[in-house]
Amino acid sequence: MALTNDQIERYSRQIIAPGFGGAAQQRMLGARVLLAADSAVAGSMLAYLVGAGVGTIDLMVEGDAPALGLIVGRMRDLNSDVAVRIVDTPPARFDLALIVATTARMLERAAAIAAFGDGSPAWATVFVRLDRPARIAVIAARPPCLRCADAGALLAPLEEPAEEIDFVASVAAAEAIKLLAGYGTPPPPTIIEFRGYAATARPLAAAAPAASTGSATSTASTAACRCAALTMCPA
Repeated sequence: MALTNDQIERYSRQIIAPGFGGAAQQRMLGARVLLAADSAVAGSMLAYLVGAGVGTIDLMVEGDAPALGLIVGRMRDLNSDVAVRIVDTPPARFDLALIVATTARMLERAAAIAAFGDGSPAWATVFVRLDRPARIAVIAARPPCLRCADAGALLAPLEEPAEEIDFVASVAAAEAIKLLAGYGTPPPPTIIEFRGYAATARPLAAAAPAASTGSATSTASTAACRCAALTMCPA
């Protein structure tokens, strides 16, 4: 469906960005995102997505239910093009999972969401660890998944909290928006690592097959992963 005049005006700053345009904005409005985070960071992440015009956002959040209701109400007022709802489990279909880990509970949820998509490469993932060093994993399509990438290191126990939380969250939201909009060429699986406000990117590799590593730890971290059906990740 073509953009209305009101939508062209509302999203004009990103529509005029080189390589973006109206077609990318239409993709955004038709997209569905699963956002999993705790209440401390969910509001700011949600505001980025709502402001950009992501059509449907399913919110899995740890926190106080009345406060979450207020956040959702504010987001609906911010942009009427966007539907936001609170869910307990992932929906049957979504285009991207944006997962922010600040607690052990959110790491467990990240692993559960990764397992939810076993056998299907259809949705993208942007995964954020807000400990030190802060990291963002950008996976346009599986494999790898969160459980087997970097031999399971993405889901290792959290360290001390990062200080640059708001900055890293904004970068993660921008990466999610680029994937949803189809901006540029889809990137290979990548991890962005932060030292303060400086960032470096490197390829995000799948774990080596367990039989070749000889490592009990590596085998345990990847044993539950069924990305093997997609030819890269170990069974």
